[in-house]
Amino acid sequence: GNLFRHIGYVNLLPDYQYEQYIPHPYYHRTPYFPHKKGSNTISDVINDGRSTFRIVNKGAEFTSFEQEAKRVIELSTNFHSHSFPQWESINPLHVNNSRNPCFSAERPYQCENLRRNANQETLRPQEIYNIDPSELVIFGNGDMNCVKQGQIQDSQLISSLIVMRHMETKLGQSLIKDKIYPQDNNGNALYNPNGQYRLKIHINGTWRMSEIDDQLRCETLEDWQ
Repeated sequence: GNLFRHIGYVNLLPDYQYEQYIPHPYYHRTPYFPHKKGSNTISDVINDGRSTFRIVNKGAEFTSFEQEAKRVIELSTNFHSHSFPQWESINPLHVNNSRNPCFSAERPYQCENLRRNANQETLRPQEIYNIDPSELVIFGNGDMNCVKQGQIQDSQLISSLIVMRHMETKLGQSLIKDKIYPQDNNGNALYNPNGQYRLKIHINGTWRMSEIDDQLRCETLEDWQ
């Protein structure tokens, strides 16, 4: 992606010019640096004796900061083989304000990567506990000890959830609950019997959307016992 934007020249000597580049907000700060003028300057690797810089987008000097920032944000939508579109570009959730408020996505979520074997099946929470979906809530009054790893291999994710849940309790403000949709009128996440959710998460400089399906891999009681 393009980390820098050009904001102008200050002429010094006939063969040299000073250029100032402002970095992407989440990358390191760049100083002023001189370099020799030439037709390939814009794509050269430049070293000012302290740091090395490279301009990777020719013509960036002809765009405004807002245009260039938008371009960088759009280019960073896809990473780790997944797409995380900007939240503001997502259509509002179609919430059914009935006894069990829920929404259905326009297309099924991709859950094919759930590994299964002959003794496993995927179930939703109300199927696992065989209870009325209206009795299930997102977080509720639980504390950080409610977060369990089970067979989830991503320990970093579990640790992050535990820390954020702890900070919610400590600070008295929402860090997770107000980022999960659908929500009620108070901005609290609602349990969705359809099992589909959207998470509003800040990645690569902007709020983005991640899809969540609550299907869980389950084994029979005999296998556990």
